[in-house]
Amino acid sequence: MESEQRFYQKAFRRFDKNGDGSVSYQEVKEVFLARGKSEKEVKDFFDEADADRDGQIDYEGMISFRIDTMINTLYNSLY
Repeated sequence: MESEQRFYQKAFRRFDKNGDGSVSYQEVKEVFLARGKSEKEVKDFFDEADADRDGQIDYEGMISFRIDTMINTLYNSLY
């Protein structure tokens, strides 16, 4: 479990480029486009992940959402 938690923290930090504790649309876009995803995929992902519609995804939100796409993208970019 601890190893999994470290992985999620590392994954979140990969998206949280400015280190403010939340992930903006622009930050998701940068990671996704760098991995060959389309603008539509970025928008669809963010719209679904931003459950409270505040324009940000925080760490707890990412964990509760358990986004396979995000985790797979990050895994591929980290290893």
